[in-house]
Amino acid sequence: MRHLLIYIIGLSFFLGSCSREDMVDNSIPDEITIPPSKEVEVGDINGIVKGNNGELLSSAIVKLYNETELIAETNTNSFGEFDFIDVLEEDVYKIFVLKDSYYASIAFISEDHFDNEDVEIDLFLGTSVSPTGQPIDLLDPNYIILYGEITNVEGNPVNSNIFIITEDGNFFYQSAIKNGNYAALIPKNMEVLLQIYQTSGCPLFDEINLLGPYDSNTEINFQSEESMSNESVSGIVTVCDSTVLESGTLEFWSNDGNVIQVEIENGQFDFDFEGCDFEYINFQIYDEFNYLVYAGVFDGSDIFYQINLECNNILFETGTAELTYNNGQSVLALDVLAIKQSYSGQVLIFPISQEFDSNIFSLSFFDENSNSSIIEDLTVGINGVLYSLDPGIPAFVTYSIEENGSSSFFGEMNASLSATITDITGLSSLEVSMEINSPIIIE
Repeated sequence: MRHLLIYIIGLSFFLGSCSREDMVDNSIPDEITIPPSKEVEVGDINGIVKGNNGELLSSAIVKLYNETELIAETNTNSFGEFDFIDVLEEDVYKIFVLKDSYYASIAFISEDHFDNEDVEIDLFLGTSVSPTGQPIDLLDPNYIILYGEITNVEGNPVNSNIFIITEDGNFFYQSAIKNGNYAALIPKNMEVLLQIYQTSGCPLFDEINLLGPYDSNTEINFQSEESMSNESVSGIVTVCDSTVLESGTLEFWSNDGNVIQVEIENGQFDFDFEGCDFEYINFQIYDEFNYLVYAGVFDGSDIFYQINLECNNILFETGTAELTYNNGQSVLALDVLAIKQSYSGQVLIFPISQEFDSNIFSLSFFDENSNSSIIEDLTVGINGVLYSLDPGIPAFVTYSIEENGSSSFFGEMNASLSATITDITGLSSLEVSMEINSPIIIE
């Protein structure tokens, strides 16, 4: 009881010594600022998937990733279209596209793609080597992304074909590159060989690039050290009575595979040709009614060309070439022109086509007044892959050329051949056969 009394007295003394001001804080608190809520911006990503020769690809698998995970997955419709709805715009995204028999493709998404610009993705068909064993996940820990930009000596983006070969010699990846930007999955911690060619087949680099090994995503940019040669070509076109062709069009393929049209006015034409190799330029001349009236070759030997159209050279007809490959299961049909240079005996055959990637073709041999000759050059583009003769395996063409009785400048040619052609990596080959039936100009 005594202890309790002492405790109560002490507590009373303590409370009495405390003022009200000691017990209550009358200070005005600082103003509290509440940050405004951040508006979450979302948008749609739309795109289209095509094969590298332009066909729309349905049922392709399209995966959307941010830096750490798979966000969404969809399939292209019958028109090759896909879309992702209400995607957060503040994140960084990549799209990974897969389809059977095609090489996978990667696209980087920029802010321009939200609710605005479509994402266009081209898949490279595995014509010569079926793309098996590809990763199906962009975040597969056994792979890294190798990416960057390919430019020419002036720093401008270059359309090109890229080939990646693993250290054990397997053809691992190929892709058609547009606007200079490339991206590919390669095995982690493995050296790879990388080759880059322009779409015309001109190598951007003389040497194969040995890259790696890399243990994380790596950016490697490539710039060609040499500029392409630039040649000026000019000339005059006359008709049978030596009067000039008043108007018309001269067409040829540029180095990047585009068809260039040059106006002919009062018989005159001139243009600049940029290329890695000015051995020859195949060209055609159309009159003012868009009829093909001449086909020829600029061989780089002159700076000024005189072209005379024979009186009966109007409405010149084209021929056909049918190439069979994949053990006869696939056929490539082309409209072609044939020319024989009478002074050398060389026969040149090339296509009339607007589709460069899928229809590039050239064949040359020398007419030795026999029915068989060694093929000097055979180049074929199949679904964007450029093939040429295997230098170690000679190939022959069997042919016949019959001159037109009414003109020594025209004739008919029939030819057939079988050959082994190899892609520009040298690791993939095709057995092909060809039948050609065409009128021929004898210059």
